[in-house]
Amino acid sequence: ANGWTASLVKDASGLTQQEINTSTIQSVETVADLLAIKNPAHKQVVNVKRFSSQSQYVGGQLYTFDATNTDADNGFETLAVSGMNGRWKANFTNNIINVHNVGYIADGTTDNSNVHHRLTLWLVNSPNYTIIFSNGIFVFNSNGYVENLEFFPVVSHTNYQILENATIKPVGFNDSFFSFVQPYPRTSVLRNVKISGGGNFDTSATGKMLSGYLAGRSLIRLQ
Repeated sequence: ANGWTASLVKDASGLTQQEINTSTIQSVETVADLLAIKNPAHKQVVNVKRFSSQSQYVGGQLYTFDATNTDADNGFETLAVSGMNGRWKANFTNNIINVHNVGYIADGTTDNSNVHHRLTLWLVNSPNYTIIFSNGIFVFNSNGYVENLEFFPVVSHTNYQILENATIKPVGFNDSFFSFVQPYPRTSVLRNVKISGGGNFDTSATGKMLSGYLAGRSLIRLQ
């Protein structure tokens, strides 16, 4: 009113109305709903309840809009908004990522190879993260093979936790062609990597896959 905008009016706290508006955490259902927000404000914070309509609810993921950011959109940690500058940036509290919040689907049929490769590429430059697999069966299909990446690449300085209620299930692999668990980059020496949690490693759909069996026994069940 009278020409006063939200960026000029201050309350007793000393904050402008615009600052109050952007500090209030809004909730939306999915990433698609996040990207549909029109004209997000700089530093606006939004809680995304689940990644997509297929994703499970595991507590949600906070995103903050940075109007000055120009990072490439990687599909989960950095999200570009069509038609405007700035990026939504994920806030991974205490360097912990539950994979449900970044696009994995644990329904026992959906192939998670590509989304795992996407996360792997980001982790190469983002050390000391804990990656949690929980609640369901995560399939990795050989048809999802990406050049220069194994089907379940792991990165140095990363803690992978497969919880007791989670199952990793490779489908269609054969060690005469590929190994399931490998370092990324391939030529690297893995350092400070842990795979634990007491979860399951189901190799029943793999044929001759000694690496999957050994990974299941030595890396998951025995830790």
